[in-house]
Amino acid sequence: MSKRNPFLTPPPSGEKPRPFREVVDDVIESLPQDLPTDPQQLLIGLDIDGTLLTPTGATPRVRSLYRAVIEAGIHTVIASGRTLGAVRPIVSQLGTDTGVSVCSNGAVIAQWDPHCEGGVRVVQTCEFRVDEVWDRVLSVLPDAIIGVEKDGGFFISDFFPEGELIEEHWVLPIEQLRQKKTPNLVVRAPQMSIEQFSAALDDSQVRQTHEVFVGWTSWANIGPLGCTKARALDDLARQYGVPPQGTIAVGDGSNDVPMLEWAALGVAMGGADSQVRSHAQHVTAAVENDGAAAVMAALLWHCGVPFPSA
Repeated sequence: MSKRNPFLTPPPSGEKPRPFREVVDDVIESLPQDLPTDPQQLLIGLDIDGTLLTPTGATPRVRSLYRAVIEAGIHTVIASGRTLGAVRPIVSQLGTDTGVSVCSNGAVIAQWDPHCEGGVRVVQTCEFRVDEVWDRVLSVLPDAIIGVEKDGGFFISDFFPEGELIEEHWVLPIEQLRQKKTPNLVVRAPQMSIEQFSAALDDSQVRQTHEVFVGWTSWANIGPLGCTKARALDDLARQYGVPPQGTIAVGDGSNDVPMLEWAALGVAMGGADSQVRSHAQHVTAAVENDGAAAVMAALLWHCGVPFPSA
């Protein structure tokens, strides 16, 4: 069984180096006037790939500030399209064994707790039947590889390209796969361009009945309709008593658009394309210039909490 590099993530954007303090000041200027100064009244949702993570892992500044906002009392949530199994090494990379993660684009919410078996407890899962979309997807992508998420791993129709799945995975016969329920179905067509792949999914009409998010390769995550990062973060904000004006989201991909629109302050990363940027209130630096760390530093400044500069 192959294992993928847990730091497999979009390549750097090519953005020129920027002084970190300058990036922080830009974020500070964008903060809404009614943003609460009580850390307990703030919730920040942070995407992983292209936001917290570079191809070599999280930078020291990101790790330091991630821990600092948690220690300050800001409700800090990793919000990712990754499965629980693929989020696990990133939580470890960030240097904490506690917290909450929104996984599988909002279909799974998990509580990290070293006292739980395996260090984590799934608190919410939203699933759909695989056969609801199977025939429509394969009618337009007959050679696609299908992955059916279950318990943070995958049952797959065939092997994915070497190194692409960090999660445990097992090949199953098609009829068994069709009968599964899942929070997240992955469709992969390595031989196709992203444009061809996305157009084929449009033709399948799956987008009309399910959430469909295409990544930076010909890879799509399909989830239950209405299950997005935004919905999961909204549930958590209500649970924590965070007011709407205290919500912040940071991301770079099309699957981040719902949470960027939902948040009082939606921040797109500098590596995001123009479509994603158009849904944000602010554009910070790219991941290689610690844009997400700058957002966290600005929030600490706003709350009167000193923040580490490096």
